[in-house]
Amino acid sequence: MKMTVRSIIEAAGAQIVSGDVSHLSRTVTHVITDTRILPSDPDIKHAAFLALKGETFDGNTFAPAAAALGVGLVICERFEPDGSAVCTDTVAAVCEDTLRAYGRIAAAHRRLYKGTVIGITGSVGKTTTKEFVYGAVSSVGSASKTKANFNNDIGVPKTVLDIGDEKTAVVEMGMRGRGQIEYLVDIVRPDIAIVTNIGFAHIELLGTIENTLRAKLEIASRMDEKGILILNGDDGLLADRANVLGILNEAYGARPEIFYYGSGQNARVMAQNVEAEDGFTAFDLRIDGRFIRHVTMSMRGRHNVYAALAAISAVYAMTGSVKTVEDSVIPAVSVLTGEAFGRQKTLDAGGVTVIDDCYNAGPESVKAQLESLAMRRPADGHKRVAVLGDMLELGDEAERLHREVASKAVELGIDRLICVGRLSSNMDAGCFRAAPGKRSEFFYFDDSEACAREIVSLTEPGDVVLVKGSHGMHMEKVTEALIDRG
Repeated sequence: MKMTVRSIIEAAGAQIVSGDVSHLSRTVTHVITDTRILPSDPDIKHAAFLALKGETFDGNTFAPAAAALGVGLVICERFEPDGSAVCTDTVAAVCEDTLRAYGRIAAAHRRLYKGTVIGITGSVGKTTTKEFVYGAVSSVGSASKTKANFNNDIGVPKTVLDIGDEKTAVVEMGMRGRGQIEYLVDIVRPDIAIVTNIGFAHIELLGTIENTLRAKLEIASRMDEKGILILNGDDGLLADRANVLGILNEAYGARPEIFYYGSGQNARVMAQNVEAEDGFTAFDLRIDGRFIRHVTMSMRGRHNVYAALAAISAVYAMTGSVKTVEDSVIPAVSVLTGEAFGRQKTLDAGGVTVIDDCYNAGPESVKAQLESLAMRRPADGHKRVAVLGDMLELGDEAERLHREVASKAVELGIDRLICVGRLSSNMDAGCFRAAPGKRSEFFYFDDSEACAREIVSLTEPGDVVLVKGSHGMHMEKVTEALIDRG
């Protein structure tokens, strides 16, 4: 970033309380929210410290210390040096709400950026899609992206402020409820927006799946006819173009161009003949009705095909060039692996192949991973085992959705289903209701610690074991037990 002290103070709506106004023209190149890294900052004079408040800390108490260290600018809600020496080079300014100020500063920086911004949201698959899109756009030019899972009202401003001179910026946006993405969009102002799907991940918070659709479509709320909204055409709610446009126009007056990907006839970027090939996933790619080429991925599962299609769609929407897709994008997305971006890690635990996906879980993501597990082919006599923890925040739909996941496991031929948590006890009924003549072995544990104590006796070398559950279930304890099996 390159903003002046003056422009940051103005964007934040702050008032100067300390410092020489002669420093207002100084350039600020980065914003820091943690004073612990200031002493090692080689360019502290051109840094700004923003004092954020959290549940267990208050950054405002560290504002005088930041000023004493010589940071170029301090933005805080209160500035109380309490006898501490303030560097004469530091300008301090106060505002009412530093979190909102963070967003306003990032929004001001975004207005200076001349490249293309791609925003991504959806119920599941946001981070995987982000990584595929980043890989795709990086194959045709410089790019930046959201790091880790910085997709909220703190992480998104950080991501935007970290954008430099790259040709493209890829920004992931999560949400807690209605209005959250709309707030983030005021910061990000995406030129291209991608919605991966509409699922049950926020049903407890939003009440209905239709409310989830409306919340996710906030990502296009600031788009005119020059904006491009890329949607998964295989998602029932997103596939209804008239309804999508109606919501956007009625609520926001937005009129983006809609670009579909998927396997149906509405898709401009289409995958056909999706199948397992040498243990991975392959498909035939068509663009605007024309066969392009057969694509073999380095990942398993139809859900990863959707991520690849979204990435191809983004570059095709940007360039309009099938040749660019063929020459650059397909080679880039074909080699991506989950391990490369910290998802779907595959581990060898004493001869047991462990698919570790403990980051989070919802009905759609669990079903997708079960499909990936079903594509595995253990040696004769060995099993495909799914260890599934509760899927949280599903509200009144929780029991039904857990049963539905269990039925899916049985239909896919998963040999052994090990369930963890109160809600997952409903999966046993789901096993019984599955396709006639099919039945997975079923085991149940109250919590991940109890499962971890027994998991070694329920698996053996040669088995393939998926471990997945909501973050609050701490399913990593099961993975750790498998790794420590000796």
